[in-house]
Amino acid sequence: MGHRTMGRSVVSFTGLVLALAGAASVALGQDYGFDWVTVGDPGNRDTLPEESPWRPSQRIGGVDYEYRIARNKLTTYDYLEFVRAYAPHYEGQINDRNFLGHWLTATPDGFGGWSFDTARGTEGFAASLTWEMAARYCNWLHNGKADEKAAFENGAYDTSTFYYADGRYQHQAEHNPDARFWLPTIDEYAKAAYWDPDKNGGEGGYWRNPDGGDEQLLAALPEDGGETIGDLYYDDGYFFGAWDMNQYPGVRSPWGLVDISGTLPDWLEAYSNSTTGSRKLGGSLAHDIFYSSTDRIDVWDGGSPNNSPWGGLRLVTTVPSPGGIVPLCAVALCIMRRERR
Repeated sequence: MGHRTMGRSVVSFTGLVLALAGAASVALGQDYGFDWVTVGDPGNRDTLPEESPWRPSQRIGGVDYEYRIARNKLTTYDYLEFVRAYAPHYEGQINDRNFLGHWLTATPDGFGGWSFDTARGTEGFAASLTWEMAARYCNWLHNGKADEKAAFENGAYDTSTFYYADGRYQHQAEHNPDARFWLPTIDEYAKAAYWDPDKNGGEGGYWRNPDGGDEQLLAALPEDGGETIGDLYYDDGYFFGAWDMNQYPGVRSPWGLVDISGTLPDWLEAYSNSTTGSRKLGGSLAHDIFYSSTDRIDVWDGGSPNNSPWGGLRLVTTVPSPGGIVPLCAVALCIMRRERR
C-alpha cells in the first residue's frame, strides 16, 4: 500500500516536473539555438545631426525598452530548414530565386516533389532572402516551427497584407504586439549596431561605423589584418556578395554584434504604405566597391519586399522574464500537497 502510494507520488511528481519544464520553456522563450545579445540602456537618445551627417534630419536609434537581437545573421543552412518546411505550402514557383534566395538549389526528386540543398560551399554564408520570406520566417518561429500553412502566414506579421495596390506596398509595417520574433526596427538595429553607452565619458553616443569607431573599416583578408572584405575579390569563382560569416570575430559593435559589414545588409520592418518597399541597414555586401559608405549609420537602402532576395535576417526577440515561473511554482506546490493527502 505504502509502496503503491509512493509510486503514484513519484510518477505524479515526475510528470509535474516535465510539465513545469515545458511551461518554463514557453515562459522563458524558445531560443532555437541562436546566440542572443541583450541590448539594455533603455531610454537612450536618438542620433544627433553630427553623428549622422549624411541624414542629419532623420533621428534614429532611441529605444525605451530592453530587447534581444541575434549576434549573427541567419545562415544559408538555417534558411534551408525553413525552405524545406514551407515548400509544401508555397504557392509560387518552387525554383524561383524569390523563394530560394541565391544560395539554395531545388531539384525535382522524380516523384513529383522537390529536393532542396545549399549550393556547394555556401552553408556559412548569410542567407539571402526577400523581406516577405524573412517575415514568414519570423511567423514560423513564433508558431514553434509548426508544420502547417497557418504557421507561416501570421504570428509576427499578417501576410494577408502582403500585396501592392494604389501605387504602394500595403505590407504590415510593424510586428504584432505579441510577436515572439520579428525583424528589427530601424531604431533597434541602429542602437545594437552603433550606440555605445560608454561613449563620451559615459553619456553615450553613436559611432559612425559598426565596430565602435568612426573610421571606415580596413578592407583586407583576415590573415592580412583586415576588418572587412570590402571591395576585394578573393576568388574569381565567387558570386558578388559571397562570403562566409564569422571571419572577422574581433570586429564587433559595442553590444557584440558581428558581421554587420561585408555580408548582406539586414532587412528592417517595412515602411507603412511605402512606394519604395522595405528598408535595409547594416553594412555592405562582400566585394562592394561602396562598402566604406554603406557601412555607415547614416546610409540605408530599400528594396521590393517580394522581389529582391539581396537582404539578410538578424532576428529580434524579447528578453525572457523569470517572473513567469512564479505562478507555475505555486501550482506545483498545490499539486504536491494534494499528492501528500
